[in-house]
Amino acid sequence: MWYSDVIRMAADRRDEAHSRAINSVNVLDILAPKKKFKIPKVWEGKKWFSDEIRIAADRRDIAYSRALRTGLDQDWKYYRNERNIVVKLIRSKKKEYFENAIDLNKGEPTKMWKTLKEVINGEQGGAEDRECYDSIDFEILDDVKDCDTTDKFNEYYVKSIGNIVKSIDSKGLVVTDSKTNFVFECKETMDSFEPITVGDLERIVNGLPQKKGTEEGISSSILKMALVIKDEFAEVINDSLRTGICPDSWKTSTIVPIPKVKNPKKASEYRPINMLPIYKKVLELVVKNQLEAFLEKNNILTEHQSGFRKHHSCETAIQDIIEDWKMIIEEGKMVGVIFLDFKRAFETGRKKIYADDTTVYVEGESCEELECNMNEVFGAVEEW
Repeated sequence: MWYSDVIRMAADRRDEAHSRAINSVNVLDILAPKKKFKIPKVWEGKKWFSDEIRIAADRRDIAYSRALRTGLDQDWKYYRNERNIVVKLIRSKKKEYFENAIDLNKGEPTKMWKTLKEVINGEQGGAEDRECYDSIDFEILDDVKDCDTTDKFNEYYVKSIGNIVKSIDSKGLVVTDSKTNFVFECKETMDSFEPITVGDLERIVNGLPQKKGTEEGISSSILKMALVIKDEFAEVINDSLRTGICPDSWKTSTIVPIPKVKNPKKASEYRPINMLPIYKKVLELVVKNQLEAFLEKNNILTEHQSGFRKHHSCETAIQDIIEDWKMIIEEGKMVGVIFLDFKRAFETGRKKIYADDTTVYVEGESCEELECNMNEVFGAVEEW
């Protein structure tokens, strides 16, 4: 088979993957169309708001208008009764919402902490937050008055990386090549990824956490219900593993700015969160699982690595370094610790250094091409 034929087949697969995603969205729009309804401004951002509260609040407002109009004591008494009902209902719904959120996130510390902060500090992301976008100071940007907020954020995130790098004073710094290399000889080689079965795909999809996905409307819950297309989905995944080509539409992500502080005023006080299409997550998990299995099977990872490993965490990393400190202290020496927090570390860092220091060599065209194609996701950003 000629190389041009391989490229054409790969392009056909990319188009097929894109069309399947579009068709899924179209079917959803027919079977479960989105319904638009207007929430009163006062209730925006209130996750515990319900139709029951809306109906009770409407009755209260009608009673208040009647009492103002008539001035009768019995109408004021009726209004106060309806007002008390709304207050009790709101308290009940808020309590129910937060109790359910805490119960659902008992096994997920990150979400649990987010829920607890919401309980303590109140709900975030209401109408007031959206209104303040127009007054955000984008600091390093000039002549952006005619741009909308999405373009301003996009321009800021791109331009700020170069500004941070330029602001670093490298004069007087001495760069050394001293480092510790851990070399592991492995007789096995991973020259290709193994195709997955429909059963493998079902296990991965059913194990996905509850995520809403990107703006196209395909969430993890919908993907779990849409496993009627599991054979075709597995075929697209296997084609990507075999050719090393990731469908172009799967690389487009949505960047959502999340406030890092309360009442942010500057663009630097927002953290960009990358949201990938949920089916791209499935492909990533397939690759991740196979790479992890190979590394663990051949004992390639050093015992000092705790990040991105099963049964490892910050706790194992702390325990490891504390053991080193104890040995140093027993020798009568002192331990000095320096903590570094790099600003926009991944974007501003020299990626080649990271790659050289954390390299696992694999052979095979599919592995190399897949890595190249998946890295392009950093350049494919969609407006938030």
